[in-house]
Amino acid sequence: MAKEALMKFLGTGMVVLPAIMAVGTGSLDAVAMTLFPLLMLMLSVLMVNPDDPIGDKLKAEAREKDEPPQ
Repeated sequence: MAKEALMKFLGTGMVVLPAIMAVGTGSLDAVAMTLFPLLMLMLSVLMVNPDDPIGDKLKAEAREKDEPPQ
């Protein structure tokens, strides 16, 4: 599954689920308890396959020059 699709899915969940919990329970504690695991999931998706456009560019230039990247 693509990283962008996971980010959109979790982003939608971070908007919808706390809103449902706030209306259903009337408790801000319940909203905070649902946002924390969703935040951890979002951060894990970002860490698994991080985007590194600068590093990718440096590696491509090093391959062109046949030098090891720094």
